[in-house]
Amino acid sequence: SDKDFADLSAVESTAALALGYSEDSWNNDSDSPFGDAQQLELQDAPWWLRHAAFKTTRWTLLNAQDRARWAELGWTEARWDSDGLLPPPPSTFRDFDQLRSHEQQVVLDLGYTGQTWDKDE
Repeated sequence: SDKDFADLSAVESTAALALGYSEDSWNNDSDSPFGDAQQLELQDAPWWLRHAAFKTTRWTLLNAQDRARWAELGWTEARWDSDGLLPPPPSTFRDFDQLRSHEQQVVLDLGYTGQTWDKDE
């Protein structure tokens, strides 16, 4: 990769780990699951990888655009970082077709589809 593991953002390093890289395999491009590592662009990542990155990233480490999107769905920094101690917003429990139209667009902008949103627990 053009970037050392230590230089990856929190979201990028979480995504790299989710893909099976270790810090050594990322830095040395050895034993990497996909050969020559390229910088991860999370916007183009599959929904499950984005979901894993979101779930393991602290609120302040999300980019401003994603924080705004999650806030549209009722998330706050306190809820996000509570590790389940605070209840998630009501939108979390709604199927895609039960969301308001602007919430559906936010969900799509976050990289989910109706089907993948409904799968999320």
